[in-house]
Amino acid sequence: MTYRSSREMENVVGALEDNSFLKDLNASTNEFISEIKQIFCGLTK
Repeated sequence: MTYRSSREMENVVGALEDNSFLKDLNASTNEFISEIKQIFCGLTK
């Protein structure tokens, strides 16, 4: 689906900040990125 503006999208699907699934996904992604950095640092030592 495409929207003409961010405002139109928020009116249809709601604010992305209020979506608990996206909040959890963002937290998991950030944790994964942190862990990957540690793994690669360990491989280069």
